[in-house]
Amino acid sequence: RIGDSGVQRLAAGSFPKLTSLDLTLNSIGVTGLMTLGTSPFSSNLSSLVLTSNILGDEGVAALASFPNLTLLNLSRNRLGDAGIRVLANSSFFPKLTYLDFFCNGIGDAGA
Repeated sequence: RIGDSGVQRLAAGSFPKLTSLDLTLNSIGVTGLMTLGTSPFSSNLSSLVLTSNILGDEGVAALASFPNLTLLNLSRNRLGDAGIRVLANSSFFPKLTYLDFFCNGIGDAGA
C-alpha cells in the first residue's frame, strides 16, 4: 500500500512509454490522484485501474487529468450518486470505452 505519499514518488518518475497503470488496493485518496494527474506521463495513460482505494466523490474531478483513458476502473472507491453524476455529465474521457464502478454506494439517483 503506497498511499498518497507513494503516489507522489511515482508521479515524480520518468515513464515516457507507460500507458497502463494498476494501483489496486493502495490506499490512494484524492490528494494522491491529484498528484498523479500532474505527472508527465498522466496524459499517456490509456488504462488506469484504481480498484479498492479511497477516492470518494471528490476524487472524480481529479480524473480530468487523464484525457486519453480508454479503460477506467473505479470499483470499490466509496463513490456515491454525486460522483457518478459528475462522471456521467463530464467530457473528461472522449476515448473511454470501458468504465467499471462496481461495489460503490450508488443509489437510484446515481443510476
